[in-house]
Parts: sequence; C-alpha cells; structure tokens
Amino acid sequence: MPDFKPDFNLDPKLEKDSFLSDVFDEIQIRTINDSRYIWFILVPAIPQLKEWHDLPPALEAKLLHLTRNLSQFLSQTLHTDKINIAALGNIVSQFHLHIIARHKGDASWPNPVWGDGIATALEKDEFHARQKLISDFHKYLSNVNA
Repeated sequence: MPDFKPDFNLDPKLEKDSFLSDVFDEIQIRTINDSRYIWFILVPAIPQLKEWHDLPPALEAKLLHLTRNLSQFLSQTLHTDKINIAALGNIVSQFHLHIIARHKGDASWPNPVWGDGIATALEKDEFHARQKLISDFHKYLSNVNA
C-alpha cells in the first residue's frame, strides 16, 4: 500500500471503528467493524479535509469513480435492496464517505444505521468475507478500467 502524506492522520474514531481494506490512489477503503451491516467508508488521505467541496478536482473525480463502482459492485454482488451513501461529519469532522449495503430485514431497516443499537464486532470469518469482497471489488475495478 502506498505511503500517505506525512501530515495525514486518520481520525482516532475512524481508526477504532474500522479496518484498512485497500487503497485506491489516495483513498483508503475501510471496513466498518460491525457485523450487522456490510459497511465501508472511503477516506481521502488529505490532511485536515472536512468537506467534499474542498477535494482537489482530480481526487474528487477518483472518489466519484470509486463510489459509483463500489456501490454498483455491492448492489450486483450482494443483491441489495438499497445502497446508502452518506457523508455526515457531525461526530467525526474528517471527511469520509459511507457506503452501506442495505437489505430489508437488516438490523435497522428501513431506518438509518446511525445511532441504532450497539455495533457487534466482526467475527474472524465475517472479517475475511469483507476482505474478500474488497479483493473481488479490486478485480472488478480492474475490468471496469480496462
């Protein structure tokens, strides 16, 4: 994985709540440690970045490309009922984009996942399944970009 800018530091809450799964250019793909949902966050490795509109245009284009393709991949692979995409930042101000694969009957359906119940840590097999999803997404992205 590439080295990030020396002054980039991931917010401690994001670090605590997620695992680094992959890196796409300067964008971390992180898996949220909650077995109730298949939930990823995209974190551009830009120091002190708080808002989407502050992204450099080239990185914004990469983030949009990654978001669209990860959303489509999860939808097709997991046969989701809905993909939730959000950038809130009220608790963690560091810019990050949530991509959550939702299914009718999941722990919060049809409500938002935020503030609903207590996260249940991923078991080892669930963690490996999330990592495989991202590995498969990496292959999918290679074909899309070919």
